[in-house]
Amino acid sequence: FQTQVLGATSDDGAARRYDVRLPFDDTIEAATRTLLAGPLGEIVDALVGDGAELWECAALISETRAPPQAVHADTIWDAAPCLFTAFVALQDVDDTMGPTFFFPGTHASPELQDALDDTSPECLEGRDAAVALLGAGDAAVYD
Repeated sequence: FQTQVLGATSDDGAARRYDVRLPFDDTIEAATRTLLAGPLGEIVDALVGDGAELWECAALISETRAPPQAVHADTIWDAAPCLFTAFVALQDVDDTMGPTFFFPGTHASPELQDALDDTSPECLEGRDAAVALLGAGDAAVYD
């Protein structure tokens, strides 16, 4: 496994968020096939068709009171989507777990996407955020 600590640490220095790259072994493949046999597979098929390539399987692990991940774009801007991501909650995600914030529409132009990399909080003023408070088994799909 490859693990990366994300975001800030707690006052006691302990890390609170982890990004764990999962090996695509038989267990992960079976879980992926199960997910894609349901509504998530229908969404993937509608977005990219049969030619979809799986780029990465990872687990984001957040401890209670985890700081939210820094606002960022997952890819460089392109007029056509180059990557779709599905977050699938393996447990209920509540606001004490540093849930992911989405800023709808920021993918629509390079200027809006560049604003996500601005470290000042003012870059997000006036933008409505969608918070990924998901129930176990729910998915959030985005580009």
